[in-house]
Formats: sequence, C-alpha cells, structure tokens
Amino acid sequence: MGVTNGVQTLYSLRGLTIGDVTDISRALAEEYGIFPTIDVDCSNVCFKVGKSAASLSSFLMKYAQTGVCVVPVCDGDVRPISKQATNKRKASREKSRIKA
Repeated sequence: MGVTNGVQTLYSLRGLTIGDVTDISRALAEEYGIFPTIDVDCSNVCFKVGKSAASLSSFLMKYAQTGVCVVPVCDGDVRPISKQATNKRKASREKSRIKA
C-alpha cells in the first residue's frame, strides 16, 4: 500500500481550511479529468483528533460533506517504525516550539 515515491511528495501546511483543501483537490481533479478524492491516513488523523471512532468519523465527514470522495486508509496491527518516528519527531519539535 502506498504511493510510489510518496515520501518525496509529503508536505506540511498550516492554516489551511477544509474549504482550501477541497478547492485544491477539486482543481487538481478537474485538471486531470477525475473525481476529487482525498486519501486519509487514519492513524495520523487519530494522532491529531483523538483515538475514538467518533472523532475520526467526524473528521472524515467534514471533508465528505464538501463533495469530495474521502478514502480512509488504515495500517495493519502494528504501525511501521518510520511512521512512529515521524510522529515523535513532529511532537518533539512542536513541544520545543511551544517552550521557546
């Protein structure tokens, strides 16, 4: 599962609204003649919004209600070590930023 060279296309943006994300996905979909679709890594979303099914489904529904297709992507029983390390590094940087 995954996108070829996906690591090379991973970016972090702040301050985007749900409307911004859906506008971007719609514009790209129109350019390529496809239906606007967003693949969502459920593990990373749960890391941000909470680990309950209700918080995850609420997050996914916000995007689905804008008219884009939302595809939830779930990892197996054990998360890859690289994903765990990425989240730990991000959390550490954010804690350092807050303390500064």
